[in-house]
Amino acid sequence: DARMNIVPIDKDVDADTVDLIETVLAMAKRGELRDVVVVGAVNDEDGTGFYRAASFSDRWRILGALEYAKEGVHRG
Repeated sequence: DARMNIVPIDKDVDADTVDLIETVLAMAKRGELRDVVVVGAVNDEDGTGFYRAASFSDRWRILGALEYAKEGVHRG
């Protein structure tokens, strides 16, 4: 069983991240989201890593959305 390899990690929960994910989940449940790309920094026992996932029908539109998000990161 793969679950036997899971080791619980005692880490502080980032409430802002949880709120954001819950907001996006509610939007998806209402049908307000069409395409999604998720990237996150993972804080596990091996140190910081990255998680990524995507579901989209138009790669060019989602690429444009990523560029828009990147601009927001650069502005800080």
